[in-house]
Amino acid sequence: MIFDFLKRNRYVISYILASSSIGGIIFMGIMSSIPIMFSELGIGISQISTLFVATIPYALKFIFAPFIKIIINKYSNCKFDIIKIMSFISQFILLGLFISLGFYGRYNSIPLIFCVILILTTVVSINDILWAHVKIKSFKANDLGIATAISTIGFRIGSFFSGSALLYIAYIFNWEIGFFAISLLILTATISTIFLPKISYAEEEVDTKFFKNCIKSISNLLKKQSIWLLLLVIFTFKYTDNCVNAMKPIFLHFKGINKVDFANIALTPGLISIVIGGVCAGISSYRFGIKCCMLTSVIGQMLASALYAIIAINNLGLWPIAALVNISTFIFGFSTVIFRTYVAQNSDSDIVNYTALLSIGSIFRVFASSSCGIIVESLSWQALFSICLASNIPIICAYRKILK
Repeated sequence: MIFDFLKRNRYVISYILASSSIGGIIFMGIMSSIPIMFSELGIGISQISTLFVATIPYALKFIFAPFIKIIINKYSNCKFDIIKIMSFISQFILLGLFISLGFYGRYNSIPLIFCVILILTTVVSINDILWAHVKIKSFKANDLGIATAISTIGFRIGSFFSGSALLYIAYIFNWEIGFFAISLLILTATISTIFLPKISYAEEEVDTKFFKNCIKSISNLLKKQSIWLLLLVIFTFKYTDNCVNAMKPIFLHFKGINKVDFANIALTPGLISIVIGGVCAGISSYRFGIKCCMLTSVIGQMLASALYAIIAINNLGLWPIAALVNISTFIFGFSTVIFRTYVAQNSDSDIVNYTALLSIGSIFRVFASSSCGIIVESLSWQALFSICLASNIPIICAYRKILK
């Protein structure tokens, strides 16, 4: 049944898979490769963590969504496919900017890289909105779990190449060649865009006034039942997921693991772990329902935080660290799909609502991630992971209400 679904929607799925991989390429380049590059140059943790603030456009993608929705609806009946055109433009801009990261890194300039990341995250936000729009308009609610698993796998494949492969290439050659080689993978999304069929959308009444559209969407979200419980789920997931994952490269470097070992133990096998976790989440949500998977997801995040605390407290060898990191990676792969499916099902098949819900969590993520360096330097790594674990307790207490 699942194979028939994949075959029937192969061109749309290929587009979602390839386009979501761009987000993984950009995200892991910013959150993993760039911090490692600057760590090798002797730049402090607090300075490196300030780069995470430059990802604020990604957190504010909700602002771009109404504008993109207006354009899509305005030109939906034209001969040309507006989604293809916007995808092509964003992909080529991302290609050039990602290449530049490796060359700008040699100048050891945080402000310069900060500006490039700011532009990168703005354009990749538009790219994400485009493929997310295709996803929620192409699939029914029951199929969103599988579609979300596909997009998560795409993101992680991109993360693998921008993390592991880039580090290998940088180790053998240099950072410039590494960023250039990985950036060429963005062209796979361009090829999949060519074969994307034009999707028929039901006509919608969309207010062409940008700010009025934003206010209307926010108003509709606030009127939803149990909106505060939904926000609690978003904040809890984003805080734990991003505090742990954003600091993982720096944390493992602090534990004495170099970039090649990091790729060997955390990124290369991590791709397999997170893909398996995503597939398990997609199948579980399809069979048992998304709400029944939420408790497993939250408990899993608490376990993942505890595992990182164990690594921080104990002086473990390379392979025990590898085992604990990859168990955590599997958990986060599962949790990510459950979280995004839960958000998609509560978005009423509207791209503005969908991005608004994700943006709320992402805004929180940016400031939470950027504060991690301060927490570590002021307290300890153990304190950071203990805070992540404790942050999941409120959602456990409110779980019964979430199920209603």
